[in-house]
Parts: sequence; structure tokens; C-alpha cells
Amino acid sequence: MSADALQALGGAGYTTFLQIINLERAEFLAIPGLSTDAVDQIVGLIDELTVIEGEEDAQPEALADEGHTDGSDSRGTA
Repeated sequence: MSADALQALGGAGYTTFLQIINLERAEFLAIPGLSTDAVDQIVGLIDELTVIEGEEDAQPEALADEGHTDGSDSRGTA
């Protein structure tokens, strides 16, 4: 995330991830100083870093389907 985006979020009173995790795209776009590209990056980052209830149960199945029943990735690391 760019320094400008962090500054815009801070200026709007958002200083932690938990404060922005449930914001909608339109709410980000309403923050002065956040460009459309910055909003897209933030929304993508939130999507990458969050797990929706029920999805955490599907992860072990996905690993098992890939042959990684021990929770390791293809390099053998967890």
C-alpha cells in the first residue's frame, strides 16, 4: 500500500486494519486522497488477508486434494 494511501486513511481516522476490514468499496472511494487504483489495491489486500466464515473449513480439503495433508505447501513448508 502506498504512503499516500496510508496518509489518506490516517487522515480519515483509520489507523488499523480492523477499522477498514468491513468497509465497502464506495466507502473507500469517499475518503479524500484515495485514488481508484489505491482503493482497488486496498480491497484486494483485504480480500487476500481475510477468511470468510466457512472458508477456513474448506482449506484442509483443498490441501488434501493437492496431496498436502500435513498442511505444508509444495515446497514442504507449513
